[in-house]
Amino acid sequence: MFLAAFERSANVQRKEIRSAAKEGATGRERIFHVLTSYVRQSLGSKGRRGCIVVGSAVELSALDPVARALVGMELEASEKFIADLIREGQADGSIPDRVDAHDTAGMMICIAQGLRVLGKVRLPLDVDRITHVVMKLLD
Repeated sequence: MFLAAFERSANVQRKEIRSAAKEGATGRERIFHVLTSYVRQSLGSKGRRGCIVVGSAVELSALDPVARALVGMELEASEKFIADLIREGQADGSIPDRVDAHDTAGMMICIAQGLRVLGKVRLPLDVDRITHVVMKLLD
């Protein structure tokens, strides 16, 4: 049952993120919308419910190899998605070539997952401030 719940929840979140990315015209704008979506998912009652990927990473990964593998696959897929958006931005000129797509995507995923933890404990999250600071990684 847990595996089905994990897959369903991860699919819903994946769809939300990909839908948010479609709002932008350039790679940079698409990343902005993805980051904004991560912050919004971390707010209010949805944020307090938490994220099954983050919860599984924190609570189950050390104990359960299946959970660890699922979490790893989700995080790798998310990182690849962001890296592809960075490369798209480099191709369209909205992100400088000097930005390392893989490393920057990894940092953005760390930040996004950290936001999910902060939302869980109800710390205040300022969508505009957070996205503005994270977007500086693309300069």
